[in-house]
Amino acid sequence: MRIIYDDFIKYLNILKFGVSKDEIPPYANYIYSTGDTLQSCNDNVFVKLYLKFPFVGAINFFLVEGFIKQFKDGIFNINIVDDKLVIECTSNSRLELNILDMKFPKVAIQQDSDKLLITEELNYIIKLAAKFTGLIKKSGIELYSHVYIGNNCITGTDSMRIVYKKYEALGDIETLLDRQICMLLDQDYKIYRSSSNVVVEFPDNLGEAIFTSSINYMITTYPIVKIHSFVEENFSDIKLCSMSYLADAIKKVSPALFKEMNQSISLHNKNNEITVKVQSMLFGNAITIIPSSLEKEVYFNINPALLHNIPLDYDLYISRSVNIKYIYLCDVTGTPIIIPTKIKEY
Repeated sequence: MRIIYDDFIKYLNILKFGVSKDEIPPYANYIYSTGDTLQSCNDNVFVKLYLKFPFVGAINFFLVEGFIKQFKDGIFNINIVDDKLVIECTSNSRLELNILDMKFPKVAIQQDSDKLLITEELNYIIKLAAKFTGLIKKSGIELYSHVYIGNNCITGTDSMRIVYKKYEALGDIETLLDRQICMLLDQDYKIYRSSSNVVVEFPDNLGEAIFTSSINYMITTYPIVKIHSFVEENFSDIKLCSMSYLADAIKKVSPALFKEMNQSISLHNKNNEITVKVQSMLFGNAITIIPSSLEKEVYFNINPALLHNIPLDYDLYISRSVNIKYIYLCDVTGTPIIIPTKIKEY
């Protein structure tokens, strides 16, 4: 059997989602071939690819991956020699792998929702939403470490910042996706629910990955109605400035935040200009001015960490309310991001 590097690494990168360096379960370090399929499985993910390989049994995943990554333009010959799986790339480079008789689990799946086709737009939105989900250790709420899909919308939140997109072509699927699933997804993949689990179906009948998602038993407690209302309440069309201008300004003044406990940047808008300023008790002040779309005078402080992962093609908007607690950001696709801040109008 011969296989080129690009195909080999593509398959290994998918199988890697079902691999773990943990010793338990015992098959977590291995990929298993039935002759017609390649499989990997750990505590949380089962991957099956419909690929014919010339052996039956289990081989160590990390040995294979480490070997082929040395030959990025290579063509690999795979054969059985003396009961070993031999992978050769050059005349003097070969890997001889023991083939183990190891029992792999069998996983049954059923389709309990519509299959959702991942388009280019949908893939972008899901990956963007994943960047705004919270880490469990920080948020303390496992629900907020997942992207929510359902009820004609997609959202991700860490309980402080929110990404929200109305999306009516979801069918009847309602599910929570962890960051690992979001990383795996790509255009033309499909996802659907199987009981509480999430199945990712690869294009061209390549196979599927099954993610155990016990969190889906709690999906009814996800506050999607409150999130929808929150986004509606904080909508604004009063443009302040471009995110690209603000990001550049913050980059210029942020060195003054070095060793500062209070990571805060002040923005003072007046007559279509924003003065971006950092005041440091230790080192002094850093100031830069950027253009604004707003004439009226507005002043507010913001922690620059809240702006992490916001795309540069977004614009910032402020509310008409006197007591403004949030900044509304949006792009041309209508995918708002809302972050907290304190604004004081003069």
